[in-house]
Amino acid sequence: MSGSGPERGGNDVTLSRKVGDLTKKLESLELKYENLHSVGVRDAETNFDKLKNQAELKYKGEMRRTYNTMPRILTPFQLRMVSSCHSVQS
Repeated sequence: MSGSGPERGGNDVTLSRKVGDLTKKLESLELKYENLHSVGVRDAETNFDKLKNQAELKYKGEMRRTYNTMPRILTPFQLRMVSSCHSVQS
C-alpha cells in the first residue's frame, strides 16, 4: 500500500511547504510587477509632458515667426504718420 501511514504525512508536509514557497514567490513577483508598472506609468507621463512642452514651444516659435513676417495693415492715421516721417527725413 503506497501513500498510507507516515510516508503520506511526510508528502503532505513537503507539498504544503512547496505551496508556501511558491505563494511567497508569487507575491514577490506581483509586488515587483506593480512597482515596475507604476515606474513605467510615471516615466510615460513625464515623457508625454516633455514632448507636449516641446511641441508648444515649437508652435509658439512658429507663430512668432509667422507674425513677424506678416505684412502689416496700417490704419489711415498710421499711414499719415509714416508719410509725415518720410517727408521730414527727405
